[in-house]
Parts: sequence; structure tokens; C-alpha cells
Amino acid sequence: MSTTSNMIQPYFDLDTSAFKVTTTTLYTPSRMMIYELDAKRPTSLNLRVVPSPYIDWIIGYNDDNENATFYCIGLQSEYKEIKLKAYKHFFGVRFDEKGAYFGKGADAESYPVLLKDTVSDYAPEKDSFEKILIDNLKSSQSSKERVKAFTNYLSKSKTFVPISPIVNDIVDDINASKGTLPILSLADKYGYSSRHITRIFFLTYGLTPKEYAKLIRFQCVVKEMIKYPNLEIGKIINGYGYSDQAHFHRDFKKMMQNTPRAFELLCREKEGK
Repeated sequence: MSTTSNMIQPYFDLDTSAFKVTTTTLYTPSRMMIYELDAKRPTSLNLRVVPSPYIDWIIGYNDDNENATFYCIGLQSEYKEIKLKAYKHFFGVRFDEKGAYFGKGADAESYPVLLKDTVSDYAPEKDSFEKILIDNLKSSQSSKERVKAFTNYLSKSKTFVPISPIVNDIVDDINASKGTLPILSLADKYGYSSRHITRIFFLTYGLTPKEYAKLIRFQCVVKEMIKYPNLEIGKIINGYGYSDQAHFHRDFKKMMQNTPRAFELLCREKEGK
């Protein structure tokens, strides 16, 4: 998965090494990172998912039979390991935190919190929008056609529910600061009490602004670790608000179920260094 954005799952490249990976990014109505995984034979996909505010949909299917599964991985607050059934193809979409897709007619307050810490899967029913989508994915001759089939599926069967304007602005501020913005400064900027800001943010994500900022800060640091696998940890975390390397190690171990050193070695092996 490209690291040009913070919408990463750190183990993704390692967990998908058995597949040919193709990626595309869309920007409306919110940012979507589309990834296609292809193998010569049905291959299971074992994902190590670290805490993040993003939602993933993954569709597994084969060319030569009707077997298929839709997976939805909601925003996660804890590390999870998820095993997907063996398929030749997986079509995945990672949605940013600016809203969520629900069925047509969804309530205007159907926020990402409804999918917090969830992992669900289902087989598409005959004549359903999902079954039509899979048939279109199979018949498409290019990645561009498959992306178009998916966006058509979204427009016909789903409603995008954006987060509220105030929460959107808070998210932008936290992201712009790479997760280092003091949460108390938000109350001063927007003229609300810290308690009110925490309440509306929690109703949207099931996370406090501080917890969300912690995830964004971690995303930024891990992104740099992947990009610069030979750079010292102390230099990478400088300026991100960690009191010392021990503080970072504790956070890293909790979110990744691994040590920074072990993850660095995995990244170097992946890059052949």
C-alpha cells in the first residue's frame, strides 16, 4: 500500500506478498484507496490489522465459480488478526475517516462509530447489488473498469453519510498537526468546552479526540519507519511528542503486537536490505 497517505495498515505489504497488488486512489465524495490482489490460484489472506480510524471493504471472488465473500472491517481501536477465505482475487477499498457508506435511506447520523471494532462477512445473495458487482468485476478487462464497476455499485446501492462540519474541521486540524495538536487548543479555537468537543467526537467515532490523535501520530511515525527502514528510531519520533523512546516502544508494542526493532527488520527484508 502506498505510503503517500497516512491511510496505511503497516503489515499490509507483508501480508499480501503472495499476491500481485494494484492500487488506485479516488477523492470523491471522500478519499478511497482501492487495492486489487490477484493470485494464480485460490490463496487465503491473513491480515494483521492495527488500530486506525479507517474502514475497509474487501471482496473475495474467483473467476471460475460463484464463490464470493464480502468483508467489512470497521475502524479498530485494538490490534486484530483476520483470516479471509482463499480466493484468486480480492478487491479491497479503504475509506478515510470523513464519513461512511450505509444502505440507501440511512439516517443522517449513521456515523463510523456504528462500525467500531467490527469485522463482518457475508456471501452475496442472488440478484443482489453485490452479486451484480461481482459479475461486473469478473467481466471487466482492466483495473479502470473494475473501479468504475465499484463506484457504480456505490451510487446505486449505498448512501454516503459525512461526519458533521465541526468534527470534520477538528479531524483536519489533528491530521495537519500529525497527531501532535494539544486537544485543549481545540476548545479555544472553536469556542466550545473541551467536554462538548470530546462528546461530539466520541459520538462520531467512539474515540475521544486524544485517542484519535494518538492513532494519527502513530500512523505518521510508522509511515516514516516504512519509508526509511534504516533511520534510527530516535530520529523518526523526534517532534512527535513522545516523552522518550520507552514511551514510543510501549505504544508500538500495544498497537502492533511487535517491537519497533522486529518491525524494522521485516521492512528491511521486504526491501531486500
